[in-house]
Amino acid sequence: MSCGCGISKIKLLGTLEDWECLRKNTEKLKKFGLDWWLDRILPILDQFINLHKGNIDHAFWKDIYRYQNKKGIYDPTPEYATGWITNFFSYKVNENADVEDQDNKFVRNQFPKQLTKHSQLPKDQIPTGISQAPVKLINQRTQVTMDLKFNAGFFGVAKDEEGFIYAQQGWAIIRNNQRRNFFDDFY
Repeated sequence: MSCGCGISKIKLLGTLEDWECLRKNTEKLKKFGLDWWLDRILPILDQFINLHKGNIDHAFWKDIYRYQNKKGIYDPTPEYATGWITNFFSYKVNENADVEDQDNKFVRNQFPKQLTKHSQLPKDQIPTGISQAPVKLINQRTQVTMDLKFNAGFFGVAKDEEGFIYAQQGWAIIRNNQRRNFFDDFY
């Protein structure tokens, strides 16, 4: 007997022209010094375009994502993620940063030199996909202030009628003085 995990089927939304436009616009990131990242992303976008054209690279799609431990096997308490999905994380959480050190919260993801190899991204270094912005709310009538954080991004997943899973986007406004960070539960 053997066990495994994976994605049995995918549905690519958008038109072929949408994906070709996305790839073309992604190339424009070169002018921001992101060549080191584009070397990883552009071949993935090419695979999305190929899929739309009916040219399916099954080995590529089987290598999208793995969550495993250091022994390289499935474990109910996995330690890190691998697969080409990790290439979308150009930056990862800086495990050495102070909690309050917002300037150094993320560090550049060091990708292996071979394009066929993928980063081993520890689960606590995967960014949440949620952006935060501090906001000071001032009641104009009473002049009472409240420190808030506006949050937006990917809050979870949902399933459509056909059984396909997709990212669920959302937003939240949270008081800044809460004892624990609401988004710590997303790790």
